[in-house]
Amino acid sequence: MEFEPVVLYDHSISVRNLIPAIPTVFRVTNRGTTPHRLIIEGKRMRASPGPLQPGQTMILQARLDEDRYTFRYAEAGKAEQVNVSTYRPNQ
Repeated sequence: MEFEPVVLYDHSISVRNLIPAIPTVFRVTNRGTTPHRLIIEGKRMRASPGPLQPGQTMILQARLDEDRYTFRYAEAGKAEQVNVSTYRPNQ
């Protein structure tokens, strides 16, 4: 099984800008020094697992079938976001 990495840092998030529009398994890791929460938002979907403690990793499965999503991290009063596009494999 392949994982799509998402890394939460203090004051930033790392995720690819282009992800396949298929059921995807994300490996979400908090490399920050405080608890962080990942938020994935689309037009018809919102996922907000967590919070993850520093050093903690979780696995999240999601079907990204819309064209655009926003991946955000949140920590005590701060937020950062990355806009992510999806593509349809073999089209």
